[in-house]
Amino acid sequence: SAFPPQLRAAHTRCWLVGFKDFWLGRGRDWPLKSEYDFHQEAYWYATNFQTDGILTTTYAWFNEERRVRAMFFQIWTAIRSTTSLSPAVELQTAWNQHIDQFNKEAEATVKGVWHTSSLWVRAEAEKEIIDSTLTTLCISLGCVLIGVMTFTRSLALACIVMFTVACIVICLLFFMVMLMGWAIGAIEVLSLIVFIGFAVDYCLHIAHKYHSCQISLVEEEDDVPEDDVGTPQYEADQWLHEQGAADGHPSMDSSMPNQRIGSVGYRSTQQSMSSRGRASTAFRVRASTLPAKPGQRTDANVLVASSALTRRARK
Repeated sequence: SAFPPQLRAAHTRCWLVGFKDFWLGRGRDWPLKSEYDFHQEAYWYATNFQTDGILTTTYAWFNEERRVRAMFFQIWTAIRSTTSLSPAVELQTAWNQHIDQFNKEAEATVKGVWHTSSLWVRAEAEKEIIDSTLTTLCISLGCVLIGVMTFTRSLALACIVMFTVACIVICLLFFMVMLMGWAIGAIEVLSLIVFIGFAVDYCLHIAHKYHSCQISLVEEEDDVPEDDVGTPQYEADQWLHEQGAADGHPSMDSSMPNQRIGSVGYRSTQQSMSSRGRASTAFRVRASTLPAKPGQRTDANVLVASSALTRRARK
């Protein structure tokens, strides 16, 4: 009989159809009457005739007594074997319902029919992979978090790297689905998971380098406005710089660049009165964190200048 339309059966290869036509062509009734041995007649037909150019014994299994023990049929459906997951699952569900209904209504001698297809195998595999994608991604990102914490011992850096990798994967997913129009399948999901390994490598190196980086020189210099030139504040700063160089302070002498390695400089100016040209207080702090020479200790130097020092500089 014809298959229901939801099964989308396009072509059938069934040796029983050929055997039926052969039997009816001999002027006999179908199905076989009890006076004929079905197994012997089926064996003779299977060994002497072909089904669509293929030996019929390929589709029927006979035991030593030449009795039919099992058989199978081939059915081609109007759907490609490379179709996406959703149509494949729908078709498999329709076949499951049809076979279950057939087994319920069939006689005891023919019950136990089941169906299989390479498309079902691929569809089930893709469904399981896609269903476990979120869990797999969470496990992968968790491994990223643990790995970065192991190398950097910093929870903040580990969270930043994990967030960065997650954003990269989301961008890749957006590119595949929205821009390229690819259907999400097993290959796409596995590619996303594998891409996490490529994405985390570069981020891990950057995070590790950032964590192990040590600042050797920090200089904060304020640009002197033209309006401040000639004011007591500007003259005090100039005198401090010249005085430090004259006293031989390594961190104050710009002619000795090698002595400035590892120094930290800070400059702050506070005016006690907002009127230009009045008394001001300026201080400049230089603290050397590394000795100028191997084995030589360099103490922190603090020079303070006030309005009195400004007047002294003018003299």
